[in-house]
Amino acid sequence: MTRLDTALIREKVAQSRQVVAETDGVDAWLTFCRETDEVAEPALPYILGFDIVWPTAVVIGPESSTVVLGRHDAPTAEELDVHEVRSYDESIETPLRETLDEVGTSSSRADGASDAAAADGASDAAAADGASDAAAADSASDAAAADSASDTTTGNSASDATTGNSASDTTAGRQTVALNYDRDDNTADGLSHGLYRRLQDLLPEREFVSAGDIVRGVRGLKSETELERVRRAAETTEELLQTATSTWDPDTTEAAFASFVHDRLQERDLGTAWAWDYCPTVHMGGDSEVGHTMPGEHTLSEGELLHVDFGVRRDDYAADIQRLWVRGEPSAALRSVFRDVRAAIDAGHERLEPGVVGHEVDTAARAELTDRGHPPFQHAFGHQVGRVAHDGGTLLAPEWERYGEAPRGEVRAGEIYTMELGVDTEWGYVGQEEMVRVTETGTEWVVAPQTRLRRL
Repeated sequence: MTRLDTALIREKVAQSRQVVAETDGVDAWLTFCRETDEVAEPALPYILGFDIVWPTAVVIGPESSTVVLGRHDAPTAEELDVHEVRSYDESIETPLRETLDEVGTSSSRADGASDAAAADGASDAAAADGASDAAAADSASDAAAADSASDTTTGNSASDATTGNSASDTTAGRQTVALNYDRDDNTADGLSHGLYRRLQDLLPEREFVSAGDIVRGVRGLKSETELERVRRAAETTEELLQTATSTWDPDTTEAAFASFVHDRLQERDLGTAWAWDYCPTVHMGGDSEVGHTMPGEHTLSEGELLHVDFGVRRDDYAADIQRLWVRGEPSAALRSVFRDVRAAIDAGHERLEPGVVGHEVDTAARAELTDRGHPPFQHAFGHQVGRVAHDGGTLLAPEWERYGEAPRGEVRAGEIYTMELGVDTEWGYVGQEEMVRVTETGTEWVVAPQTRLRRL
């Protein structure tokens, strides 16, 4: 995080407040972190946008947000101009507790609204009784004089009681604070165990729950700004692959192909969607081992496949696609496998819509592929894409233990998914990966899909 992306952060913080307001049983979302250049907090780019040094808390309630941070980090937060900023020197405890007290609980906010309504009602009643009050003014004045001391005492007592109730509501009502820990979603699991223990000491009277659903609501539901950035990253990915394949010759190795792509990225100051060393992931021919592998010295023989898994990262957002080329004329058998892979992707695609459960989409694609006589793929059919290639949240995956609850999540409009699978053959890996955005009525392509084998 090297620059302030103020407009996007303001957009995502407003979205965060809405998500908190809609999340049952949660009063505030607290992101607590320190030394984030060393230990990154995945939520921070969305709600603050710069690295911090001292222990820092970003508190987002349904109506407001505050960042509590060290004095020397505070000027950047003030420049951001998105949150109320509270700085400290020796201890974060007091400003953090005060911030959470001000957020209150859902019940205390409801009481506040009720009090306001009651005050309006009293005002209306007073206005209606104005004429009779005026008529009885003299006798009321005498009564008021007689009861002056009593009224003053009663008034102070009522005021103290109201203040006391207001201050104690947060504690007595056990304010519920959502923290960034999650068993299955790494993008919602940024809070270290040490910092969790520290929060237990700082806020012993609060109840802590997972912020997983909040993070998935903020991170997964892409704004139009985010969609456009992902789309540009995908278009740039396609462009660079076309440039690289246009310079290919029979002596080109996997390593040389990857090096060419890296040179183009550096010329344009672009990043990669995953680790630089194997992004792009390049496989040439049937002897190249499939997986998250480093590029080797394989070259292509006639009729073999060049398979590339690649994603550009630009403007802080990523793409993730797989493309195929064949050297020369593909055999009829290779064409048939390619059609089967495309049919399986289409089957999953047809099932992908708002409200569907993730594993149901995977099942549709998996069944189509195996019904055509191919072995099942040993990975998820699809994952979300955003700031990184694997962007957390619901997975289009089988209900395997390694995926936890992620395949049981519901797909939502505004999320961006990949759809990927393949078949290992004697000509190489027939792998395809597409990107779609979920809409209210179905999906739309982020970038045009590959529907035919390309030639080298």
